[in-house]
Amino acid sequence: MLRPGESGPLILPNRIALRGIARDANGDPLGQASVTARPSLRFQWSLPEGQQAFLTAIPAATTVTPDTGEFVVFVDPLVAEVWGHYDLTFEPSSTSRSPTFVQADLEIPRDSTLKILSMPDIVLPDAAFVHGRITDPFGNTIEGGELKLFRVQPSTALCEQVPHAPASCPIPATLLGRGAADDDGVVELRLPR
Repeated sequence: MLRPGESGPLILPNRIALRGIARDANGDPLGQASVTARPSLRFQWSLPEGQQAFLTAIPAATTVTPDTGEFVVFVDPLVAEVWGHYDLTFEPSSTSRSPTFVQADLEIPRDSTLKILSMPDIVLPDAAFVHGRITDPFGNTIEGGELKLFRVQPSTALCEQVPHAPASCPIPATLLGRGAADDDGVVELRLPR
């Protein structure tokens, strides 16, 4: 029996399939790309703290595209009467010339009968190739060093739109690209233009 103020277990509805095709900037299917669906900050911060922890404990839905670029990931359409929003991250294979790309804040339609959400094709932006050398403070080459480049979102407008944003409203940085240095310390990043 629940006491006043306590809530019962969260029962999730059936997951729905987010289905689409990933394409490169030329419109060709993007094969061997990792596609991951994670709850967006809008979704997380629309829930009270305990339910936020529950939502973020659910493993992210991930798949790898075949040569056709098709993907299907299964997500929870709603949690505790709050409809979902998801960020879809596309990470092309290391042999691809496409950059990492995030389709941010995809809203799940408020339709409890929906089983599949067919999305328009996701076209990744063209890549800008940036390269440099990783060295220590004395100018010595660092072989195998990893470089990650992030974008910081200065806007906190989202914090005013959701009911349970943290007081400090920390908007996490978004990974734009990463690369590992070769034997000569040279690293190349594929960044979205």
